Amino acid sequence: MGDAIIYAVLSTVSCFSIYFFETHIARSVDSELVRVDSQEWLVDAILSAAILIGFILVVIFDALGYSKWNAYVDPILVTTLSIAGINIAESKC
Repeated sequence: MGDAIIYAVLSTVSCFSIYFFETHIARSVDSELVRVDSQEWLVDAILSAAILIGFILVVIFDALGYSKWNAYVDPILVTTLSIAGINIAESKC
């Protein structure tokens, strides 16, 4: 599980870094194309962060003796992200 957490941390940090960098570039050059690409990196960063949270929750549940709850971590995270995505989409309409 340690390798998975390391991967998730690196992925999350990388995606957020690229998002912030591209957002800055998009504002500097006033590019809609770069702005849209930065938004895609933001979505990737959020998904990577959710995966990281899932891995951490599994480790915590195992350490506390609640391994039976590990099966619910992924569905809860997917449901939460789906609801958040719907709310964001509705607010932009």
